[in-house]
Amino acid sequence: MRYKILIGVLFLTSCVESDIESYTDPDFRGVKFEKIIVDVTSLPDTARIEASKEIFKRLRDSKFEVVDITQILPPTRSYTLEEIKTALENSGYENILRIIVTSDRSKSEFTGYLNNAKGHASFDGNNIYGHSQSFSMPITSHVGQTTTTAFIYDTKSLRIAWQANISTKASGKVFVGNVTAIASSVVGKVIDQLKTDGH
Repeated sequence: MRYKILIGVLFLTSCVESDIESYTDPDFRGVKFEKIIVDVTSLPDTARIEASKEIFKRLRDSKFEVVDITQILPPTRSYTLEEIKTALENSGYENILRIIVTSDRSKSEFTGYLNNAKGHASFDGNNIYGHSQSFSMPITSHVGQTTTTAFIYDTKSLRIAWQANISTKASGKVFVGNVTAIASSVVGKVIDQLKTDGH
């Protein structure tokens, strides 16, 4: 007779909600922002890589043509204002989307590990044979509020064409690295609001 013992994985989720308010400069009402240089260099180092991946994915999925600002202005040295203007004008891109975190009242706390185990046992007369496999993943409890500001600049004049303030609330027990969910919520709100505002 043979028995199998399985212990399932628990699924833990987080709740991420964002609210947004936006403003368009009168000179840019109705202007379509389609070719965008994305600048997320001001985000915290711990968040920048994962956040930027999600931001670029969401923008490209929404048919924006995007490029990272580090491809236009590599962070290998400082640039004069004239060099910046020239590089932006020669890039072929019309706008810059800059996202910065202006306030972070979030708190994350380690709560334990998510454990997954799979076992197999065989019975043969008076003998029992078996083996098991397991792994664990750290989990944090996250609660708080982050305020992010998104600016869209015109590359020719360097004027602010559009601005949005996004308030993001996150809570729940989540895997370490939930910054992706927050970044997705923020950029999703930005994309939706750009469409609502006629851009």
